[in-house]
Formats: sequence, structure tokens, C-alpha cells
Amino acid sequence: EGIPKRNLNAFTALVIAVSAFGGLLFGLDSGSTGAAVEMDGFRTQIGWPSAHPNGLPTCGSDAHHDPSSVTGKEGIILFMFHLGALVGAPIGGELSDRFGRRATIFVACLLFILGALWQALSGSALGCGTCTYRDMVLGRLVGGLGLGFMLTTVPVYVSELSPPQLRGAAVTCFQVAVNIGIQACAGFNVWAARHFNGWRYALALQAVPAAIVAACIGLFLPESPRYFAKRGEDGRAMGVLLQLCAGSEKAQELASCELDDIKAELAELEAAGSLSWRELFRGSALTSLLCGVGICMTQNITCINYFINFSPVIISNLCLSPWVGSIGLNGVNLLASIACVFVVDRFGRKAMLMWGTYVICTAFLLNSILFTVVPDLLENRPVALFMLAWIFIFMAAFGLSWGPCGWVVPSEVFPLNVRGKGMALATTFNMLASILFGDFGPNFVSSPDVLGVIGAWWLMTAIVFFWVLPVAIFVLPETRGLTLEQMNSAFAYCYAGDAENNVGTMSAFFRRNGRQAWTLSCPRRAHDCWR
Repeated sequence: EGIPKRNLNAFTALVIAVSAFGGLLFGLDSGSTGAAVEMDGFRTQIGWPSAHPNGLPTCGSDAHHDPSSVTGKEGIILFMFHLGALVGAPIGGELSDRFGRRATIFVACLLFILGALWQALSGSALGCGTCTYRDMVLGRLVGGLGLGFMLTTVPVYVSELSPPQLRGAAVTCFQVAVNIGIQACAGFNVWAARHFNGWRYALALQAVPAAIVAACIGLFLPESPRYFAKRGEDGRAMGVLLQLCAGSEKAQELASCELDDIKAELAELEAAGSLSWRELFRGSALTSLLCGVGICMTQNITCINYFINFSPVIISNLCLSPWVGSIGLNGVNLLASIACVFVVDRFGRKAMLMWGTYVICTAFLLNSILFTVVPDLLENRPVALFMLAWIFIFMAAFGLSWGPCGWVVPSEVFPLNVRGKGMALATTFNMLASILFGDFGPNFVSSPDVLGVIGAWWLMTAIVFFWVLPVAIFVLPETRGLTLEQMNSAFAYCYAGDAENNVGTMSAFFRRNGRQAWTLSCPRRAHDCWR
């Protein structure tokens, strides 16, 4: 009582800013690779037909579409990056808990740099001019390992070093940086597409932020105080906390109080058992696991990566300018994620996800209907523009909800003794969803010899209604304003319930979340919650 909250000082801001560069390199890959494989220079190098053959329309009923043999290989190139991340995530979580967040981030940067340069030099290095496909696959696998380490560790690192009242905004900066990278690539690709080796320049660009993060993490940034406390190095933990509390009122007392909270949580958790993977499936960690993994995975089940990776193709399907539309689409996502920084800690994670999901469901349903009833968009320009507007609305809704909250929630919900492992599992399932719903799924099934564009849109609509919406309603409790040490109470659970200690069953957990969703879905009641 009477101890003020920790403020955001220059040192903490530096930690957040440099860590956000981890999101930038993820965004640069997301924005560059899907566009690079569509460029004429890449297709000539690898031996694929042009994505836009001269004399053939790019939209309408007679539009040219790549055959499934090409879209399948495109999917594999994108898939290998996320496969590497899927493999790297649990390894990164283990390394993060054993050797620290800082060392894991540094190794992640080195792997990412190696992978980016390998891709950029595909078919021109090691004396093999015909090995473009092989080099792309292997380079993306190595870079993906680095991404798995990065996504497992950076959100947790930022969350652990941020003031509790700003934790959501701080982790949201990671997603903002992802979108800045995507938008930067969208603009860069307009220039790169005019050059035969433009695809190489776009892929090499990914190494720049990774080098910046590696330099800063090696020279300036501290280890997490929670990691030091877990190892019993209270003096070093206190030193970092004093740096983070500098400039705040009663800084010494504030740092001591925060260290006491960390140690108290550690003592309680370690008394309950070992720090093994099995801890994730026991007690409150199980509900945290369902929430953290469910939210992180569902972020990509919205099919967002399909829109990011293949936005030029999607805009072309609407008979509109592909590159200009792509820049606008990614720009909306970026602006929405920036706005989320200022509202996520006011309105809360669950409210943002609920309302964002309502808008996403509406966007998919309307566009699926219009694709079905309007056979030729080339002859119906107003309808095409209306559909584009709803894709923009979808991107804005995602940027305000699933984009940032998909990383904020898993970074804060896991108990400290399994936080690295929990985030690793969440990242693994996030990458698995990205493979299924971004790399392979919609792009492959939209080929004319599979489901076609109309069938792909109806499939995505079914997914958001029957998976994304239920997850937002039943899996996530509100965590706004809770410290990391208080999070266990929001996820209190045991198999048969424990009324004496106010611990409920799993069904009680879902019912409580459902009641919260109902309250937040009523504007008047939601307003009372936000005040």
C-alpha cells in the first residue's frame, strides 16, 4: 500500500524499442517473401512461368491463375520458414528458461541473418546456379529457426521488463513493428519488382534489423530480473529493477517490492512441483495453456497470413491495382496496430478481441456472398471496390484485436516457472496455424483445379465463425491491469473444483469467460467495465 507504480523511463523505453525490432524482422519476412516469389526475376531464375503473362487478364472469369503445381511449391517455400519456427519455438523456450532471454534473442538474430542472406543468394552461391529452389528452402528453414527463438522470447522479455500498467502497450509495440516491416516491404517491393534481382534485395533487407537487435542485445540490454530471481541471483535482479525503476517515486522501495512479489510467486510455484513440461498440464497452468496457446494459434487461423503473403494476388482477383492495393492494405493494418497501443490497456484484451472478431466475421461473410453472386468483377467495379473496402475493414479489425493480442495474451498468462515453455508451445502452434492457414491453405485451395476463389472464401468464412469466434468468447478471461504475479487468480482451476479456496472447474472457467463476453458485447455494460 502507498507504493506508486513504476513509470516508463528512458532505459525501459530503450528495452521496448530495441526488442520491437524483433517484430520488424518478422514483418520484413512476411512482407517480402510472398511478393518476391511473384516477381518476374525470381520466376525466371527458378524456371516458373510468369505470374502475369502478357496478353492474359489478371482478373475476371478468364483470369490467369497459377496451377496447383506452382502454388504448391510457393507454399513449400513459405512453409519451410514456419516449419523452422515450429521446430525452433520449443528449443527457444527451453534455452530461454535455462540460459536467459537475452542470450536466446542473440542466437535468434544470428540464425535469422544467416537464413536471410542464404535466401538472397539463392542460385548464385556455392557454384550452383540451378539450385534456387533448394537454397530458398534451406535458407528459410534456418531463418525460421531464428524466428522460433525470437517469437518465443521477445514478447516474454518485453512483458517482464515493462511496468504492469503499460505491459499490454509495450508488447503491442512488437506487433506494430511487425506491421511496420510489412508496410516497408510493400513500398520497397514496388521498386524491387522493376528490377531483375529485386527479389534478392527484398530478401536481403531482412538481415538489417536482425543485425541491429544482435548488436544492441550484446552491448546494452540487461537480462530479465525474473530470470535472475529464478536462478537465486537476487542481487543482479535487484540491479536490473533499480535501472527499470529509475526516475519513479520511491524507486528503491518500488524495486524491493517488485522483487519480493517475484520471489513470493517463485516460492509458491516451486513448492508445487518441478519445472518440467508436465507443469503446463497441471492446475492453473492448464487453463493458462488453453488460453495462451488458443489465442496465439487463432491469431493465424483468421487467415491473416494469406492476406499478407498474397495481397497482390488477392487485390488482382478484385480487378484492382495489386501493388497499390497491397500498400493500402498493409498501411491500414499498421495504423490499426499503432492505435491499439493506446487502447489495449484501457479497454482490455477480451473486449478488443470480441469486437474485432464480430467485424472479421461480418467482412468474410459479406465478401463470400458477393464473390458468389457477382461472377465478373471486371464488369462490376463498384462491387469490387465495396469488397476491397471490407478487406480493409478486416485488416483494421485484425490490427486492433488479434494482431497485438495474439502476442500480448500468451506473454502474460503463464506462471513464471513455465513461462518460457508455455510461450514456446504457443509459438509452435502459432506457426502450425500459419502453415495451414497462410502458406498452404487458402492459396492452394483457391487454385482453379481445387476449390477456386469462391470456395476458398466460403471455407475461410466457416473457419472464423466456427473457430475464431468461440475461442474469443470462451477461452480468454480479462487480464487487463493484473500484474504477472497476480495472473494465477484469473486462471484458478483444479479438476473437481475447490470451493474453499475459490478454485473452479474447467467448465466454470469457460462459463465465466462466456458471461464476460456477453457483458462486453452489450455497449452499455461494456462502458461500465471500461470506466
